[in-house]
This record gives sequence, structure tokens and C-alpha cells, in this order.
Amino acid sequence: MRTNYHNDHLQVLNHAMTDITKKYCVKIKRYFAWSLVDNYEWAGGYKTRFGLMYVDYKDGHLARYPKESATWFAKFLMGDGQRELEE
Repeated sequence: MRTNYHNDHLQVLNHAMTDITKKYCVKIKRYFAWSLVDNYEWAGGYKTRFGLMYVDYKDGHLARYPKESATWFAKFLMGDGQRELEE
């Protein structure tokens, strides 16, 4: 679900930057993936997890593990995700 979320948003940004009609051609300088790690949310405490990295709050060391979406995002940044944008 998280991978689809980022992929869908990046598709829209790609379209906005490359629109051949020039109706929506815009310059995009940055895309921020909120949030990079699971964190405390005021409404949900530590129950809501939407970061790219899983944080283990029970181990006492706050170990972090990459989620599937983190692997996808890394591949995308290296250029391997372009195929998915074109789908």
C-alpha cells in the first residue's frame, strides 16, 4: 500500500513535469517521503506506522528495519523505478 502511494504520487509529479500540452508543465525540485521512520503520532501514539523504516520500540535500542517500500524507494532513486512510473 505504501509503495503504491508513493508510486501514484510520483506518477502525477512526472506528468506535471512532462506534460506535452504545456498546460501543467511545472518544475518540481523536491519530493519528501513523509515519514522516513515510524514515529510517535499525537492521535495514535506508536500504533500508526507509515514510515519507510520499521522501528522496533520493544527492543530498547529502537532498531530500524527497511520495509518493502524503502527497498522500492531506493531502487526508484537509483533509476530502477522508472519502469513502474510508466505503467
